[in-house]
This record gives sequence, C-alpha cells and structure tokens, in this order.
Amino acid sequence: MRSGAAILPLALYVAAGGPAHAGPARVIACDPPLDRPLRLIVTQHMWLADGSAATATVTRDLRFLRDGQGMAVEAAIAGLETDQPDGGPAGSGARERMVLAYGAPGEVRIRVRLDAAMAIRDVHSLDLLWQDFRHRQARLDASMAQGGKPNLRTDAMLRSLATMGDAERIGILTAFLKPVLRYCGTLTPSDAVPSPDGLLHILTRADSAGVSDVGTYRVDGRTGLLRALERSITLASSPLRPLREDWLLQPQ
Repeated sequence: MRSGAAILPLALYVAAGGPAHAGPARVIACDPPLDRPLRLIVTQHMWLADGSAATATVTRDLRFLRDGQGMAVEAAIAGLETDQPDGGPAGSGARERMVLAYGAPGEVRIRVRLDAAMAIRDVHSLDLLWQDFRHRQARLDASMAQGGKPNLRTDAMLRSLATMGDAERIGILTAFLKPVLRYCGTLTPSDAVPSPDGLLHILTRADSAGVSDVGTYRVDGRTGLLRALERSITLASSPLRPLREDWLLQPQ
C-alpha cells in the first residue's frame, strides 16, 4: 500500500561492502533504525472560519521493530498542542476537540506491519482500532454541532466511514506514516538535490480540481526515512490562505 507510487524518489543505495551504483537504476537506501525511539512532530498552520490564523501540533512516538514476521512500526500519540484558547461548554475547547479527534496522549497505540518492500501491509487489531476511530470522530462531530460550529467535512466523512473496506481503513489509520516511508527504497528522482549533511531534497507538486499541493521533502540518505517536510496546500477559491504543514522526524 505504498502511496505516491508514480513519484520517483531519492538517495543512492549502497550495497553492503560495495560502492553506490550509478545510472538509471539508483535506489535510495531503506534502513530504518531498529528499536530506537523516534519522534514525529506535525504542525498544521490553518485558517479559521472567522479569517484568523491557527496552529495545531500532533506529536507521535515511533519505533521500528523486526520480528519473525518481518518489519513493523509501533506508534502512539505523545502530545497535542494548539494556540487556540480552551473554554466554553465541556468538549468545545480547541485542545479538547483535538483529543476527541486523535485520542489523548498515550491512549491510542497502533502497530503497523510492513512488507519486504517497506510498504504498509496491515494493522494489528484493525477492527478494534477502526471502531475506536469512528467513535471518536462521531463525538467530535457532536461536539462541534453543540458549539454552534458544525463541520460539513466531518459530517460527510462520518457517512463514508461506515462503508469503507480494510484497505481504506488502513490508509486512514496509517496516513501519518506515508510521508515518513514515501521514498524508502524507491528510485532516485533525477532532480533530487543532495546536501553535505546526507539529506536529499525533493520538490513535489500535484495540481488537480482547483487544489495545488506543493511539498519540499528532506530525506535521510542513510535510512531512507523522512527527516523533514514543508507542505503547502492551496485552494483556487482562497489563494491567499494556504494550509501549511511542517513535519519533523527526529530521535527522542
């Protein structure tokens, strides 16, 4: 289930004991650090309905493991932050709604199974995790409606969740891992720019249906994992108010 398969990736794969291969078959290394705590920090910069700017940060703890079944990733919410004030009826505060959407720190844990190509293959206890996810989104939708700020997007999503198959469920529950693994073990794009610190800089752009999605990836050439990502999503209807995301993966 590797996403963005049509987009060619990064650094040189160095065979054990041998030099990097030159030419069109160059492949980025794919060697995540095993049993080492990592921290993934994703900050969204968005615009509220009243025109004011807001930020929200979701921090996850990650750990790559290998067992008799192959490679897996364990992840858990470690922190939720927002610059929006809490207050009002119970459940109506900005951080309270983040907790409803993502689960409180330490509350929701997921174990993701990867295949030999490091693509996402499965999620342990998928049915239970999905049931919990749907329940939390329903509570979030109810909270926003009670606060006088119903979200049409959340409303529509709730209706679609009930009919999703396993592949779609896995895609939603593991969406935070896709940028992290996007370039692991894939072909190096011709326009990737290496830097002295061992990172590969890759610019991506996707335009469709009035939406422009531009990303600047910084990928670790030794592990194949994302190190940082700056992403901007702009709607043709509001070109001066893009949604921006900053991703950072670092050792704990």
